[in-house]
Amino acid sequence: MDEQQELPARFWIRDVPAPIVFGPAGRSIGARSGGMNPQQFQEFLRESLAEPNSPLAAIGDQLCRLEIAAPEEVESTVEDIIEMFGQPDRFGREPIPATLKTTGDAVVPALLPSMVDSRLAFRAAPGHALQHVTGSALPFQPFDPIAERNQQIEAWHKKVDIE
Repeated sequence: MDEQQELPARFWIRDVPAPIVFGPAGRSIGARSGGMNPQQFQEFLRESLAEPNSPLAAIGDQLCRLEIAAPEEVESTVEDIIEMFGQPDRFGREPIPATLKTTGDAVVPALLPSMVDSRLAFRAAPGHALQHVTGSALPFQPFDPIAERNQQIEAWHKKVDIE
């Protein structure tokens, strides 16, 4: 893991061991963190094969898609990721900001449009991701009245040099 720093972020590895099941297309279809006894490992494999479209696999697919996206595909891919990040089910979404950070500045302009979403979670998610990706402490308070949020969004636009 020390030689390949991006792998833990890409596959959301927090503890070792971290078994990951890959499907025929080479994408993660199941992942867990920590050790398991043989029975637990067999159950993990059965679950991964039976339900390969787990939330973790779906997030992984989108993040992998982002890594290879052409510039014109970045915005729609980031929108899909923000949709997942804003879902009430928190399973598997913790590594999204760290993974977005590894993709570089290309994602920053794509995060800004989601900050005006009418749904609280979907405007909070890009604000959190922007702070993480840019390392900036510039505020974004998704609960603030719309006029104040618009001022905060304008400050973010200035911060990332987008008119």
